[in-house]
Amino acid sequence: MVFDPFGDFDTRGYLRNLHEIRNAELMKETEHIAFKAHVEEALVALALGTPLRYQDVLDTHQRFFDSVYPWAGQDRTNVLADRMIGKGGDFDLFAHPRDAQRAMDYALQLGQEATTLRRRPGEVMGYLAYAHPFLEGNGRTIMTVHAELMRRVNRHIDWTGIGKHRYLAALTEELRTPRQGKLDAVLQAHVREGGLKRSQIAARAQLHPPAMGGRASSNAAPPPPGRDGKRRHRSGPGASSGWITQRRCHPGRAADPSPVTRARREAPPLEASYRIEHALAGRVNIARFVVDLIHGCEVNTGSARLDDWADQVSRLSDAEVKLNRTAEGLVALARAKVITVDQAIKLNIVHFEQRQQA
Repeated sequence: MVFDPFGDFDTRGYLRNLHEIRNAELMKETEHIAFKAHVEEALVALALGTPLRYQDVLDTHQRFFDSVYPWAGQDRTNVLADRMIGKGGDFDLFAHPRDAQRAMDYALQLGQEATTLRRRPGEVMGYLAYAHPFLEGNGRTIMTVHAELMRRVNRHIDWTGIGKHRYLAALTEELRTPRQGKLDAVLQAHVREGGLKRSQIAARAQLHPPAMGGRASSNAAPPPPGRDGKRRHRSGPGASSGWITQRRCHPGRAADPSPVTRARREAPPLEASYRIEHALAGRVNIARFVVDLIHGCEVNTGSARLDDWADQVSRLSDAEVKLNRTAEGLVALARAKVITVDQAIKLNIVHFEQRQQA
């Protein structure tokens, strides 16, 4: 059964998402793209909060899901103040909407007591989960906040060795009977020395030349032919802001263009397949468009620890989804600021439709 607290799933999609998505698989992909694209930014922002407060939790959720839900960053008090949220028919697991902030304040206070967090990381996670301030995205938000709390005591949790069902069962027991060590027993065996540092979780999408001497891989799609039938690489600025070009990938270039650059600006526009409006309209193959854009803008798509961490967090939040190569490429492009996260989501929606039609 679909979670539909607003009662308008058929007309406005799952939880009134900004894209009116009703397909469960596509909804998971959309959330995961937004989460992975923003996770480094969220971790960096949390590191600046001293001490962490309720507003930091709201801001983290907004960073993750602002391109997905119109109520991102708003707690249940401001969205559905009189609606209790339960799990498996148990409506006592989570705080009442009007108690969410107070519950989170207590969890953050507990989590910022170094001795308590080192000894009882599961108990702190349980109290964070009990607050349950949002309609969706609670698990990913509180696990990110928990990671920052652990970093401050020079610890981190290795989530890779924890089974999803074991974790969720222990978390449910922690919610039902707090302070009994149910979740601590699961987490303590996976606590490791050292916090998650930026150098360890650096985003994979950075603007630098690709491997293998700057050459594209052999399976990269070639640029489309120009008006004269010859193939051209995207090496100059486009005629409008709607064009995705090399110039957009190198914002550090001089503001005062050379005569050659000025002449290029007056040249005919680039091929339509490189125009994002055409891609969003489904006029080009999205998988090929993404490959072209990654190589044209020299975006590194190699996996990093950050990606593994984000995937594990989504898995244990019961929001597991395996993004395909095109969706992962869209995440990389969004991190590199070649496209926006909103554009990445919309392009993936078109890609999903193209996959369905194939």
